[in-house]
Amino acid sequence: MKTEKRKCEKHGEYIAECAEYAHFSRWSLCPECQKEIDAAAELEAAENEKRQKNARIAENMSRSGIPKKYSSSQLSCLESVSGNKNEKAIQYASRYIAAFESIRDEGVSMIFFGSPGTGKTHIACAVAIEIIKQGFSAKYITAFDLLNEISACFRTRESVNDAI
Repeated sequence: MKTEKRKCEKHGEYIAECAEYAHFSRWSLCPECQKEIDAAAELEAAENEKRQKNARIAENMSRSGIPKKYSSSQLSCLESVSGNKNEKAIQYASRYIAAFESIRDEGVSMIFFGSPGTGKTHIACAVAIEIIKQGFSAKYITAFDLLNEISACFRTRESVNDAI
């Protein structure tokens, strides 16, 4: 391998190495310039990955069925309310979110029931949003709509498992 002393306009002198190929040869860049190029490429790759992840999140959010009113739901909004009667539900939802990646293949799901105005939809949407942020998909559906989808399967001969 050939080497020679070269001078970088920005970083000064360095030892360049020549890699020879069948029909051409290539001299190495200044090591500091190469580090800058590599760092810029890494940053661009990370930004591309972040953009792709955000696009997947946005797509999953649009398909989730989460009502617009609840599109920014967070468990922390409910946790801060003193005397919250949903404390156990919020704790369960938090554990579900934390464990989701390891339990998702088991088909573990959550169903909320209770009186109107108790925060069921808020909690359900907060859970779905957090799961979507983890890179998974989630579906918000009311029991009434789910039953309608299941009953439609019997009219259309679609698989009930597909609907669920």
